[in-house]
Amino acid sequence: MFGHRDVGHNRFFADQSYHFQTLRALNDIQANGADTSEVLETIKHIRSGDAQGWFQAWSQTGDRVAAVAGATTDSIAKGRALLRAHNYYRTAEFFLPPNDPKRPISADGKIQRYADVIWPMKVR
Repeated sequence: MFGHRDVGHNRFFADQSYHFQTLRALNDIQANGADTSEVLETIKHIRSGDAQGWFQAWSQTGDRVAAVAGATTDSIAKGRALLRAHNYYRTAEFFLPPNDPKRPISADGKIQRYADVIWPMKVR
């Protein structure tokens, strides 16, 4: 009935680890920790198995979303954007080797974004 190209695909990446980590990022949507369009736009720039490309793409998304948060005056929108940025930074470092020099910088950014979430969201 349908040709091979006429049906959807059931995977984001051929590599199971990359596919699973994409699903993990999407899983945070319900808690405002991710946005479908941001996730799908990010993975368009990643080759399966490329840990450095994964890091770069997710870090850039985190930076972009953090900049949106910085330009927002609404406390709820700001907090949600910072939470998404935090999640994207966490996702970025997942495939980095333990001794990669970018890992501590990424961890610091992730921790700072999470701390920044608490104030706009009025979490006490």
